[in-house]
Amino acid sequence: MYTSKHALRAHYKSARAEYVMEHGKANFHDPVASLVHAIGLKRGVLGLYMPIGYEADLTPFLTDPAFSNFTFALPKISECEDMHFVTYYPGSDELKESSFGFKEPVGGDIVVPNLILAPLLAFDEQGNRLGYGKGHYDNYIERERHEGPHHFTYVGIAYPVQKSFDTLPTHGSDQKLDAVVLPSAYILF
Repeated sequence: MYTSKHALRAHYKSARAEYVMEHGKANFHDPVASLVHAIGLKRGVLGLYMPIGYEADLTPFLTDPAFSNFTFALPKISECEDMHFVTYYPGSDELKESSFGFKEPVGGDIVVPNLILAPLLAFDEQGNRLGYGKGHYDNYIERERHEGPHHFTYVGIAYPVQKSFDTLPTHGSDQKLDAVVLPSAYILF
């Protein structure tokens, strides 16, 4: 169908926008809560993101009593364009717009989340993720999987129209997802 990642990104970004405009932004609470239960995570660090455009909005988790046992962390891009997750305490920590257009904490301690919920443009049945093309999540996941004894679950957040029925093109540094959460279910890879 599409031969380049650039064309795929444009296609899935448009498909997601059309889906959200027609159906509204979905509530991902129940499938995320089910996944958290299924992997046996009762407390720890939950890595979220602040949405831009038509990305799924996970900010309701920040004030959800069902997730009160968790510390929240958000991605932050350093000056050398490395991504880290830093702690974020809703209501007390300040956010600023990053050079990539998303909000990130001004301060915060660097942490490695137990569960990383990541935005995406597309995913396939093999767990491949198509992101925005800068490699921030791929580089972070690769670094943390190889540098430390960190065990975490890497999960994409998607609407149904973001599923590719063809295998997505990948490169050596692309990192596979452990799962994808859709508005009504989750898929483990």
